[in-house]
Amino acid sequence: KDYKQAITRYEQLLQQEGPRAGIYYNLASCYYQLGDLGHARLYIERSLQLDPRDEAAQSNRQLIRAKSIDRLADGKGWVERTGEQMAYALPFPLLIALSLLLFALAAAAFVRFFLVRRRSARRWSFYTGLGSLALSLFTLALILHWVHEQRETRHRAVIIYPEVSVFASGDTDAEALFSLHEGTLIRIKGEPSTALQRIPITLPDGRHGWIPNASLEYIVPRPALP
Repeated sequence: KDYKQAITRYEQLLQQEGPRAGIYYNLASCYYQLGDLGHARLYIERSLQLDPRDEAAQSNRQLIRAKSIDRLADGKGWVERTGEQMAYALPFPLLIALSLLLFALAAAAFVRFFLVRRRSARRWSFYTGLGSLALSLFTLALILHWVHEQRETRHRAVIIYPEVSVFASGDTDAEALFSLHEGTLIRIKGEPSTALQRIPITLPDGRHGWIPNASLEYIVPRPALP
């Protein structure tokens, strides 16, 4: 199969239709088949940014990470992973609707609590309202996770060079600390240095440094770095 020709077609589709999770997924698959792990990781992350519930894309991301030289952990603990699984169990619009419905049910139950006289009815209204409010707040927390991840993704990028040196600072005589390789996910933590064309980054394991602007691409597309 001519994967390079397929990439050209999918890129044309992106220009015509705009960002689509399915198109990004197919681009990632093509680059993976060509051995370009940097762009494969970039496009699978873009696909998941638009549709984080896609199990096929999640599986492909694991395959790409397993092939990468820098097999860095994502830095997430058990609690965060569990919360992420629960947040993505339902579509985002459904979570919003469910949270509003539960909040309305809680409000109605508490109003009824103050209106009725019978003790059993008041007890039922109180516990119904309390339970509905708790569930509403829980779904709100899941919604906030979606929002937080979308904002965080704007600061994440992928190394697309086969190998790049990470420097201690943006200065000309900065020491090279270590190397990163294509397909590694990083977080941008500051503004680029236009003079040296380097940008500060941080890794999930806590390491940080500066790398050339041209060696990375943001997950959320933006104008080219200077």
